[in-house]
Amino acid sequence: MELWRLLAHNHWFTIRVLGREVRLCARCSGYVGGFLAAMALHGLMGSQLFISLPVNLQFTVCLLTLLPLAVDWLTQSWGWRKSKNGLRFLTGAVLGTGVFLFSLVDSAHSLKNSFFVLTAVAIAFFGLAGDILDRPF
Repeated sequence: MELWRLLAHNHWFTIRVLGREVRLCARCSGYVGGFLAAMALHGLMGSQLFISLPVNLQFTVCLLTLLPLAVDWLTQSWGWRKSKNGLRFLTGAVLGTGVFLFSLVDSAHSLKNSFFVLTAVAIAFFGLAGDILDRPF
């Protein structure tokens, strides 16, 4: 097995590092980039606006950052359209920003964990449902 496949999944872009080609997953690269950018902005400017929101609105903002990625992935996995790496990178970056903001939510860890798991299960359910409905009978 080629090691780059662990980093590239199915949709990658290629960069050159020290004369070697490295393939990176477009969506995961966007996720890491968005997370790091949000962390840098937090370090430079703080997050008082986000932290001042009521906790239920903080959760809502975090959930909204998930929607672009979920819509892109679901419509692609259901065969409705083809996604492109630029869009994968962008939706990953938006999610990375949301995950950083999620880490700032001042809530019990059990509530945050439940929110995270329920969201992941819901998206996986819709993805599997689309896959099942797409199969010929």
